[in-house]
Amino acid sequence: MILDRILIKEVQNITTKVDDLCFNYTGEILAAYSSWKRNALKLIHLKSQTVFMNWPNIQTNLQKVSAIAFSPNSKFLSVGNDEGALNIYTLSHYI
Repeated sequence: MILDRILIKEVQNITTKVDDLCFNYTGEILAAYSSWKRNALKLIHLKSQTVFMNWPNIQTNLQKVSAIAFSPNSKFLSVGNDEGALNIYTLSHYI
């Protein structure tokens, strides 16, 4: 069986290879990161097909991201980095 690939949206905000993708529990947010560059993490709202431009911002110091996960209710996003730190961020929309 051959499946046709249909490009729905191209995200040009990450300019390196994407290492991993993670959906929140409702499937409305897709997190994508690359460990090749510092702070290379983007959150994509699937319904509107837009990238959240307000986070991470220039003051967010994620370093090189190595792991991401949403909490079961999407209240939190955890981000691990290459220095062994785990940062947990609150997603205020889900509180």
